[in-house]
Amino acid sequence: MCGIIGIIGDNNVKLGTFLYDSLKSLEYRGYDSVGIAFINNKELIVKKSTGKIDDLIQKLGFNEINGDIGIGHTRWATHGPPTDYNAHPHIDCTGKIAVVHNGIIYNHYALRRDLENLGHHFISDTDTEIVAHLIEKHLKHNNSFLGSVIKTVKEIDGSFAIAVINSDEPDKIICIKKESPLYIGVSDTALYCSSDIPTLLKYTNKVIPLEDNEISIITKKSYIIMDFNGNRIKRDPIIVEWGIEVTNRGAYSHFMLKEIYEEPIVIRNAISSKISTIDDIANNILKADRIYFIASGTSYHAVLYASYLFARVNRIMAYPIIASEFNRYALSAISPRDLIIAVSQSGETMDVLTAVKRATALGAKSYGIVNVLGSTLTRLVNNYIPMLAGPEIGVAATKTFIAEMVILDLISARIIDITESNKTTFKKHVQNFINTSQILRNILPIIDHETEMLSQTVKSCENCYVLSKGLGVPLAMEGALKIKEVSYIHAEAYPAGESKHGPIALVTNGFPCIFIAPPDENFDEIAGNIMEMKARGAQIILIGNQDEFSDTIIRLPNLNDPSSDSILRIVPLQLLSYHLAVKRGYDPDKPRNLAKSVTVF
Repeated sequence: MCGIIGIIGDNNVKLGTFLYDSLKSLEYRGYDSVGIAFINNKELIVKKSTGKIDDLIQKLGFNEINGDIGIGHTRWATHGPPTDYNAHPHIDCTGKIAVVHNGIIYNHYALRRDLENLGHHFISDTDTEIVAHLIEKHLKHNNSFLGSVIKTVKEIDGSFAIAVINSDEPDKIICIKKESPLYIGVSDTALYCSSDIPTLLKYTNKVIPLEDNEISIITKKSYIIMDFNGNRIKRDPIIVEWGIEVTNRGAYSHFMLKEIYEEPIVIRNAISSKISTIDDIANNILKADRIYFIASGTSYHAVLYASYLFARVNRIMAYPIIASEFNRYALSAISPRDLIIAVSQSGETMDVLTAVKRATALGAKSYGIVNVLGSTLTRLVNNYIPMLAGPEIGVAATKTFIAEMVILDLISARIIDITESNKTTFKKHVQNFINTSQILRNILPIIDHETEMLSQTVKSCENCYVLSKGLGVPLAMEGALKIKEVSYIHAEAYPAGESKHGPIALVTNGFPCIFIAPPDENFDEIAGNIMEMKARGAQIILIGNQDEFSDTIIRLPNLNDPSSDSILRIVPLQLLSYHLAVKRGYDPDKPRNLAKSVTVF
């Protein structure tokens, strides 16, 4: 989604360097255009263009930027095509007010029509431009800059994070937050605003998350927070423990590869989750009439995995529901005795947040599993477990999927301890994950090499299947998603037994069929499905241990623990998707049309 940044500081702020570095750090969100606005000698200067930041350094003149206040934007088009005139920042008719915005303004057509009737001239197709013109309108009626912003936010309906500067008042940036994420950074030499915490870490680890319906005025040395009615709010910064080094690629070619190699330590971090919070969730699961897992994208596959796990191990039926569908068919069934568990890497996915808000409004209790501390989800739920995976820069989620699986498994294990006299299951699972972490660390280079070799034979294919049974089905779905996301090969996942009911019709000579086939109670059935595909000429790729049926095998150790084995089995699919992207000439960190955090419906 769109990303916004801003800075106001002293004369040594190096404005151009900050704007460039910060916009680069927002690239992973996905974007089609870039823009900046700054004030120099009370003159507002705007530079913007379609394209990638590194290709626009000279065009936008980052090295020629002077001043001590500026805002910037990376745009992912929603209203209007990717063009120079639709790029942010947007300005008013006077050329004094500049606005950057992440989100959607639902009533912008009506507001635009009213403004045009008043004589305002619009340049872009975007919803954002009306904000600059509304502020201009209110300023003409002798309102202050802040007063005009307050009147404007009461007129617009939607989700938004907005930063505004005004060349008549070059000593402040006004920041506005409703539903879309926005953070204030505080340091001795400057204050900042950003859509993302990692963007700020090079400059400060003191961060203030803005809440919904809040405005912040930041100056060189101070900040003020207030609600949309102008009432002051006191809030101190939180200290973010992430180091700036975790947002750098280091020796890795891409963030996606780096983050896959971080998975062993992510497992160790995830098992350090607070036992009191896990107990809280486990006890409330046992009390609830119904349990709903809510998530989107990769996180949905993690909760689907949990639903299989809870049914198999705990004999508890939990309903995994894609967040965007929850409001359409599940919300009407919610009661105060139900429990919502929302899982989100960013904690800012709009569909997830909306589902939690509406369910809790009906009396349901809610919990979160989230990676970004201070995100909106952490503030909506009754309690939450942090993933502790560190910033995930690659758009395609990898290490956070592993963290989600571990945490959901630990909740399942804790339920066993609560309901049975033998209280050792949780400790046993923790030890299993410690062992899994070390084993994964040892075999990662081997899997990396084998999947790179395999990618050479698959890279020219345009379609493939990923098939499994039981706990392997959510893994197959996640693996297929990864292949689609970054390599643009059309990959479909099915329960292996379902392949006879239609999918097998597409199988011809050389068609890649990837089977997740652990040596468990499902293997004999999967072996039959493999033979059915092989008889039709499929290229059989096996993630497992027994290779008599396969053309290629990615061999993994058998840990004799379903949860630990499941974690190992997703890794080859993550690495295969990465190498397929690279071999096909694509950047796996920045897949087309995708964004890291979907903050609009």
